[in-house]
Amino acid sequence: MSNKELSELQSELESLKEKNKQAEVNLLMKQDISRDKVEEVGKLLMAVNNLAQQCYLPEFGPLESMSVLTMMDMVKVTSSCTELPICIQIIQSNWNNKQDYFHYSVQS
Repeated sequence: MSNKELSELQSELESLKEKNKQAEVNLLMKQDISRDKVEEVGKLLMAVNNLAQQCYLPEFGPLESMSVLTMMDMVKVTSSCTELPICIQIIQSNWNNKQDYFHYSVQS
């Protein structure tokens, strides 16, 4: 093998190492973003669950088997606060956006 070929291979190796480092950095950044999104969704779920426990109506069925959207509907029905339905709409909007995000992330 000539010095020229060896030099070319070493340059190619260095280039591939740099691309690999950049890919690792990109992956770590995506994992951090995903971790933050999971934490946000967890907080939303806890808030909805807490509201549902406070506003429980038996006609909606057992709380344990209720979907998040059903819980939000139940909270809307039982709420006497005029601002709470707006809060629920915001939570629903955020929830739908998070579901879209996770659906997209799983497919990617």
